[in-house]
Amino acid sequence: MAILFTDIENYTPFAEALPPYDIIHVLNRYFRLMNEAISEHHGYLVDYVGDGILVIFGLERPNEAVADALAAVQAMYRALDRLNPYLQQMYQRTFRVRAGLHYGPVVVGHVGEGPSRKLAAIGDNVNMASRIESANKELGTQFLVSEAVVQAAGPDLFVHRSCARTLKGKSGKYQLYEVMMPLDVATALPR
Repeated sequence: MAILFTDIENYTPFAEALPPYDIIHVLNRYFRLMNEAISEHHGYLVDYVGDGILVIFGLERPNEAVADALAAVQAMYRALDRLNPYLQQMYQRTFRVRAGLHYGPVVVGHVGEGPSRKLAAIGDNVNMASRIESANKELGTQFLVSEAVVQAAGPDLFVHRSCARTLKGKSGKYQLYEVMMPLDVATALPR
């Protein structure tokens, strides 16, 4: 599976500056747009974690999991470009989203009972995707992927730079790659 975590950069100051009703309104609008982009590319939104999103790709199209995830991230950023003028007009703020993508085996199944039953993705690779997303904050990047994603994506993936990093809660160093979206291809270097 391809496992994607996203998070809104500097969300806490945004949430502190607005009344709760406005926060719920903005989050619902944001989540609707993100879910549309995810669904378009065969992804499943597994969980909301505050302002973050956990998504898996590969349930329907296992051989296209990474390609679908990369296309979904691109669509999510385009959707954000459509949302930001509204946020600027209404709240004098805009969103930037950080994303982390990893690829590997996970356990997927339904957990819970009754109305709270939901699809869940569990395993170390889910944790790895979360840690990759978190590394964006430290590195000042917007979209980081693991070496497994780079290998699965092939030569068409534009990588701007890479670095070996330790990740919170993980032993050893991991190679992380900053991926440039097509709008940034002019400044990206092929790997």
